[in-house]
Amino acid sequence: MRKKKSPTPESSLPPKILNAGLNFATRAWGDVRQSLAKRYPKLTPEQLEECNAVCHAAKDFGRAQIGKLDLPKLETIYEDGFEDFRRLVTAKYPWVSDDNLDRLFSQGIMAMLR
Repeated sequence: MRKKKSPTPESSLPPKILNAGLNFATRAWGDVRQSLAKRYPKLTPEQLEECNAVCHAAKDFGRAQIGKLDLPKLETIYEDGFEDFRRLVTAKYPWVSDDNLDRLFSQGIMAMLR
């Protein structure tokens, strides 16, 4: 029998570090390991790799959720969709901060409008 995959990527890192990594990932800095290593020099290479993978997965997941929202009018996108977006993202990644949620939502909307 195959082991079921966890619906949420597990991470042993504290939310503060994960949010810093997600902040780097959403600011077009790509690989977050180097930036995190400067900010948190005690992180091991394995922890840096874990954070990079989890943060990029959270970024990609968040942006993908925009297409699942019912957004009837461009003028009311934030009012109509942000709380649903928050629920979708934090159900899978409960550690994501409000600032990162705002950025993910804005980036997802901008990508949708292109």
